[in-house]
Amino acid sequence: MKKITFLLTNLAMALLLTTSCEKAAFDEPATPNQPQPEETGADMVTLTFTVAQIAPEPFSTINEQSRATAVGEVCSRVNVALYKPDGERVKSVNQKADDAGFGKVSLTVPAGSYRLVVLAHSCDGNATTTNMNKITFPNNKTTDTFYYSTEFSTTTDLEQQLVLRRITAMVRLVVKDALPDNVKRMKFYYTGGSSTLDGATGLGCVNSKQTEYRDIAADKRGGGATFEIFTLPHDASGQLKLTISALDASDNVVKELQLDDVPISVNTITEYSGNFFTGSGGDDDRGSDTDASGFTLTVEDQWEKVNTYSY
Repeated sequence: MKKITFLLTNLAMALLLTTSCEKAAFDEPATPNQPQPEETGADMVTLTFTVAQIAPEPFSTINEQSRATAVGEVCSRVNVALYKPDGERVKSVNQKADDAGFGKVSLTVPAGSYRLVVLAHSCDGNATTTNMNKITFPNNKTTDTFYYSTEFSTTTDLEQQLVLRRITAMVRLVVKDALPDNVKRMKFYYTGGSSTLDGATGLGCVNSKQTEYRDIAADKRGGGATFEIFTLPHDASGQLKLTISALDASDNVVKELQLDDVPISVNTITEYSGNFFTGSGGDDDRGSDTDASGFTLTVEDQWEKVNTYSY
């Protein structure tokens, strides 16, 4: 009996050793000529862009740096879009002024060639950047807008500070006379500019019909009310056809003025200043007044200087 037990014990040990040896052989490392698993992210790079400044282009000897402003002091939104050379959007990031790190964006993408487009503005929502050559803004409303675009290629991580330039033109109306109590808001309808942007050129790319409404501040009813509208010029300069309507609470026209050939250009304010309600049509004129001879026109080429037209 003891011999049988001894033989069974030796047989069990032999089986155990055999199994252990098979396991050890299974766990041997792969030989060098066998394919290795691909390293995840080996060809990826991180691109970090910081909107360092908003710098309107200088038109005089004023130093550009001295006129630069932090983005958060001028705009409430930043939209960043990265495209392939063929225009296909790769990634996009949208930020609001109250977001942590507003104006700084990091993107991780495959190494390669790209087109970067960065916009800063104060619209009620984000720009739609799906189509690089037709970037639109919420409800086709344009605010003061700043822009940066560049093409680049990289095989390593990249970090860069950006200075954005203004790409909009502004038209400002200064109403010197008192606004009647029944006038509740002003309507601006204009053609000749654009509310759609070509991200490759920084210029307007659609013949837009733009409409803006502006409420009247209570403290400006006695005179001096100022209204501002924006557009994206199709070229460095151009012209708008502008109809300005004073509306009552039911949006009936109280007084209307048409301005033809309103000069506009990028980074420029065109200001019309004069009496709107007591012009050539008189206080009670509720029809269309197309005579702008009573306005003073001013054109500003640095956003601090104004060229004024009379109406």
